[in-house]
Amino acid sequence: AVADHEKFLELTNKAKTVLLKEFKIAETMGADLEKRDVEQIKLLAAKLAEIYELRKQHELYLQSIMEKYCPNLLELAGVTIGAGLIELAKGLKHLALLPASTVQLLGAEKALFRHIKTGSRSPKHGIIINHPFVQSAGRELKGKAARMLADKLSLCARLDYFKGEFKAEEYKTELEAALK
Repeated sequence: AVADHEKFLELTNKAKTVLLKEFKIAETMGADLEKRDVEQIKLLAAKLAEIYELRKQHELYLQSIMEKYCPNLLELAGVTIGAGLIELAKGLKHLALLPASTVQLLGAEKALFRHIKTGSRSPKHGIIINHPFVQSAGRELKGKAARMLADKLSLCARLDYFKGEFKAEEYKTELEAALK
């Protein structure tokens, strides 16, 4: 099994015999594909590779914008999560003015309203669940990690909006030390 989708796309462009030798496999269970089937698969793989490349270009573009306007948020959250938080908060100004508890739940609005309406379990995190800091926390510590990260992200947004100094590295080390 191939874990990475981009790696899978690379593999689809190689010939079957090359792949069998590369992975040291003598036989396969799969049937031989017709040439036109292989061409269609490769065509689809090429289009997907273009989409991945376009995504990388957009991330680089977002990164250049964020380096200029919100370097603290970029450093701590990363491009995708930082841009997502700004989008969900409807701008850097609004993100800077939100309390950390709201930043923690950005992206989990549907679950929050379901909790309010039906009494189901309350959400512990929104879009920040994808951050490596929260991902690396144990199952029982994910809520705490999300709360701590949201606190630091909120501080970063305020520093960026009100043109404060760069403190993201300091916050990053505080977070890493806190979960050990």
